Amino acid sequence: MANHVIKNIISQHAEEASFNWLLRDAAVREPHYSLNDLAKLDKRVEAHLDGLRIAGDAGWEICKQELNWEEAGEVFTAAYLAFDSDDALRIHEVLEAGSAEPELCRGVISALGWLPFEQGAKYAKQFLSADSASLRYFGLAAHAIHRQDPGQALVEALRSEDTLLKARALKAVGELGRRDLAAYLQASFRDEDSKCRFYAAWSAALLGDAYACPILQTIAQADSPYREEATKMAF
Repeated sequence: MANHVIKNIISQHAEEASFNWLLRDAAVREPHYSLNDLAKLDKRVEAHLDGLRIAGDAGWEICKQELNWEEAGEVFTAAYLAFDSDDALRIHEVLEAGSAEPELCRGVISALGWLPFEQGAKYAKQFLSADSASLRYFGLAAHAIHRQDPGQALVEALRSEDTLLKARALKAVGELGRRDLAAYLQASFRDEDSKCRFYAAWSAALLGDAYACPILQTIAQADSPYREEATKMAF
């Protein structure tokens, strides 16, 4: 009976960590959420992550099972535990799950962002030199979230034929304030890939490039998945 109750409590921590992360993930893009609101969501996520950490192996096993839902929130929770534990097998499992769909990548990246950079830096740096474009994507994004310059790896990603990796690199240029790479942004203003076009203009606007505004306005007025973000930047 006691073991059943404990398992239910651990399962609740896993479900609530994933759910509250999803709330926070949506809230950061909503203007009506204040920093205080986000801080409250952060505390709720952290409280449930603490419960899973205390549960040890039992917490991991439940989070591993939750990966079957193929949702970004569950990937975040499992990835956080995996990186926090520094367990190579667990990390391999979450990377495999998080690489299955572009939407799931956010969970892995957010987990690396949630940890102090010093704790996840070993993996973020390893990923930058990996053969897999997905791993390089994770490494680049982890650096950008923590505002850590990945150096030459950023330039290499800007030249990549993998559109997801290239788009993330274009976004990182703006996040990191790399004005010296502005030529790469301008060269992607007419990229065939819509994500690359948007983030080239998005970063260029952050860096003060006046030519980015008309491009963002065009995206804002089109039937584009980046329409809302472009509107915020262009008007």
